[in-house]
Amino acid sequence: MATRMQQRRGTAAQWTSADPILAAGEIGFESDTGQFKIGDGVNHWDDISYFKNLEDLGGSLDDYVLITSKAQANGVASLDSSGKIPVAQLGNLIAGAPDALNTLNELAAAINNDGTFASTIVSALAGKLALGGGTMTGSINMSGNTISNVLVSAPTIDSNPATKGYVDSGISTHNSDTTDVHGIADTAALATTAATTSAISTSVSNHNALTANVHGIADTSALALTATVNSGLALKANLAGPTFTGTVSGITKSMVGLGSVDNTADTAKPVSTAAQTALDLKAPLASPALTGVPTAPTATAGTSTTQVATTAFVGTAVSNLVASAPAALDTLNELATALGNDASFSTTITNSIATKSPIASPTFTGTVTAPAITATGLITASASGVAFTDGTQTKEGVASRTPIVQKTASYTLSALTERDSLIEVSSATGVTITIPTNTAVAYPIGTSIDILQTGAGQVTIAPVDGTVTVNATPGLKLRTTWSSCTLFKRAANTWVVFGDLSA
Repeated sequence: MATRMQQRRGTAAQWTSADPILAAGEIGFESDTGQFKIGDGVNHWDDISYFKNLEDLGGSLDDYVLITSKAQANGVASLDSSGKIPVAQLGNLIAGAPDALNTLNELAAAINNDGTFASTIVSALAGKLALGGGTMTGSINMSGNTISNVLVSAPTIDSNPATKGYVDSGISTHNSDTTDVHGIADTAALATTAATTSAISTSVSNHNALTANVHGIADTSALALTATVNSGLALKANLAGPTFTGTVSGITKSMVGLGSVDNTADTAKPVSTAAQTALDLKAPLASPALTGVPTAPTATAGTSTTQVATTAFVGTAVSNLVASAPAALDTLNELATALGNDASFSTTITNSIATKSPIASPTFTGTVTAPAITATGLITASASGVAFTDGTQTKEGVASRTPIVQKTASYTLSALTERDSLIEVSSATGVTITIPTNTAVAYPIGTSIDILQTGAGQVTIAPVDGTVTVNATPGLKLRTTWSSCTLFKRAANTWVVFGDLSA
C-alpha cells in the first residue's frame, strides 16, 4: 500500500477545461466547490462521478444504476437539462414524424385539444353537399355567389337559381315582344337593319355621282385627280438630299461655291500651302506625339475614365494613397521590407500564431519547461516560476512538491504554511493532531494536509473544541505504523478525514 498521498487541485472550470485522466486511486479536488473525484486510470475527469459515501447517498449501491447504462440498450434513459428524456432516445415512438408534430402536445394542439376529434369531424360533415354533385332542397340564396350544375326542385322567380329550360323560355317570350321593350313603346315602327342599309347605299351612290355644288365646290370636274398629281410629283427631286439619275446638265462651279477652284495655282487649291503648314503643327487625334510641356485639364480625384491624367491628378492620387503613413513606411519598398519581403506574410503570421498558446487557459503539448520554484514550494518576490492563484495564496501547479514537517508529540495546527504539507509523527506513545477553529487559523476552504504515522504511538485526529466538526469513517485514528490520512477542509469549520483509519 502507498505510504504517501498526493492530491491535484483546481477550480471546477479548470478541471473541465483540462479534462485529464486521473491515475487509479488519484484524488482530484475542486477548490471552489469543495467536491472531489477519485480516478480510475481510464476515464476522463468529466466521465467520472464525484466521491460520495453510501451514507450520503442514502442507501446501498443496489439503489443506483451505473452511469455507463444511461441511454444504452436495456439500460435507463438519460435526462436533458429540463429533466426530460431527450428526443433522440424516442426514435421508435417518433419514427418519421416531422419536427412540428413529434410530441403528444403538438399532436393535441393540431386537433385543437379535442378528445372526441373524430366525432366532431363526422358531425361537421353531416348534411354537407358532396363535391361530385347532389340535390339541394328548400330556398337557396345565391346572393354574391356563383353556383353551377345544381339541380333544384322547381324554378321560382326570386333569388333561387333557375333551370336552363326556364331561362330559354323567358328569352323566347322576350324576343317576340313589340311593346314596352327597353323603354320603346312600339318596336314595330323601327326600321330593320336590311331596309336601313339599302336606303343609305342609294343615297351614297347618288352623292358620288354629283359634280356641282358638292361640299361648297361649284364644279368638281375642274379639280386634278390625286393620281395625276402624284404621278407628276414622282418625277421631281427632293430639295433636301436629292438623288439624280441620268445626265444632270445646267450646273456650274459657281452655282455650288467652287468658282475660284481650278487646281492649277496653289492659292486656288481647296487647301493652301500656308493652311497645310498650320495643319502640320497640329497633333493628330490618333497617337499624337507631343513635344515641349503639354498641359491638360486636371481630372477630379477618384475619376476613373479615359480622360488624360495630369501630374497634378497623379500627385493627388499618390498623396491619398500614402495618407498619414509615417515617413518610414510611405513607399511600397519600405512596406515590403517591413514585411520581410514575404509575399505570404499573412499565411506566415497565421501559421506562427497557430503554434502559440493563448494567455487565458492555455493547453500545452509535449514537455512544458518552466523556471524553478523555491525550495519551500511557494512563489516569492525573489523567485521565478509559474504561479497558480486562487485569491488567497500562490502555489505550484498540480501536482505540487509536498513539504515535510516532523513532529514527535501532540500538536495543534497553527500556520497557513502547513497547507499542502505532510506532517510526519514519530512517537513511541499515542499523540493527537488537533484541528484549530477558522478564527484561529483561516485555512482556505479546500486546504489539504497529510498526516503520516512513522512511529508505534497511534495518531488521533481531533477538533480543538465543539466549534469544529470533523467527519471520518470508521474513526479518527491512524490504523498502524506507516498509515496515513488527509485532512480536507470542506467549510469554514468543517473538515473531513479520509485514509488508512480505524475506530
